[in-house]
Amino acid sequence: MIPSFELPEYYLKSVDIDVSPTVGETVIGVLGSNLQVEPPIFEEDPEGFQCEASLSLHLFHNGKAPWQVDEEKAEERFGTVDTEFIIHIPGEMATFVPYVDEWITTEEYQDADQKFRDHLESGILQYILDPIGELLENSYNGIVPRISFTSRVGAEDKTAQ
Repeated sequence: MIPSFELPEYYLKSVDIDVSPTVGETVIGVLGSNLQVEPPIFEEDPEGFQCEASLSLHLFHNGKAPWQVDEEKAEERFGTVDTEFIIHIPGEMATFVPYVDEWITTEEYQDADQKFRDHLESGILQYILDPIGELLENSYNGIVPRISFTSRVGAEDKTAQ
């Protein structure tokens, strides 16, 4: 989190849930996730940083880690959830530039500052995943193996350079 920034706001555009529930049975499983974030734009009204994002969740039966599952085998897969949303962080453009300038240049989300990515993703669990979990709670309870959606391997704080 970056204390000087306001908290991100999440505006849900769409949710596509494709699952195979069995009445009276709650599957305990493991989720795989894939977060995609488009390059940002700066809006004047309301003023702030804004980007489109999508989160795909792959719901698997328990027993294997997501990277061990054969996605072609239907019996290992419970379903998928695909969401699209807009992330907005209120503020002046100049405050964001040191954190996102390389991302804007390369158009690769991984090139945004790690602290900024943490800040941008900070509400996804509460505002995107939790409501989906509530919709599925009678049929599926999944364990999210890691809360951080983007890799920290080799990541460095670009604002410290």
